[in-house]
Amino acid sequence: MCFNPRPSVANYTPRYYHQKAMNNLLLPIKRIPLLLYGHGSLVNGHYDTAPSKQFRHSKGTFHGDGWFYEGVWNQMFCKRVIEKLRELRIPYIWINETDYDMPLSERVERIQWYQAQFNGQVFLNEYHCNASPSHRGRGFEVFTTRGEDLSDTLAQMKYTNVYDLLGKDKTIKMRPDRTDQDDDKEADFYVIKKAKCPGKLSEFLFFDNYDDAILLMDDRVVEKFVEAEVRTIIEFMTF
Repeated sequence: MCFNPRPSVANYTPRYYHQKAMNNLLLPIKRIPLLLYGHGSLVNGHYDTAPSKQFRHSKGTFHGDGWFYEGVWNQMFCKRVIEKLRELRIPYIWINETDYDMPLSERVERIQWYQAQFNGQVFLNEYHCNASPSHRGRGFEVFTTRGEDLSDTLAQMKYTNVYDLLGKDKTIKMRPDRTDQDDDKEADFYVIKKAKCPGKLSEFLFFDNYDDAILLMDDRVVEKFVEAEVRTIIEFMTF
């Protein structure tokens, strides 16, 4: 089954695995995960978001000649999560299944469209890497919007799973904000604010910091990030 809510981005073909997966999954599913990666990828060999969301390191190869393209990593991560969800026969909806950098307003429109189709029983998972003006920032953090709601529960699940798999043994630095007695940070990022459904935005380390960038290219680290995300999705969709 395929829905196509007025696509306007080239090469976009929305797919989701819903009823068949529901029939084969023993978990009591209450919500469907929406997946969204930030900043586009490679289009005919050209990084769609250039010159933004990229950094050239003085050593290492990364995505080519020292360049780290955030959107390329974000898309790779999203695809790895989808691969594992499909193996587990878990339903999902990929909001921006395209190499192009989808406009923020269109992302929100699609999220709201699917939210209406599933009577509000969806939740958003947005994937990014971080950067800092000094290029010295390091670590993982997860964001929700301001205020207390189900997004905080979702984000805390994610933070805990990442900590258990990568933070506890200090493979990565964790960046919590305990001012409101939980670990997520709060900011009015456009998509998670406008989506009007539970949602989190994960920042997977700092791609402009060489040491963090090396970790992001380590398949063992990526696999643990993927596992943490899938665990979070399963926990929240049955919560």
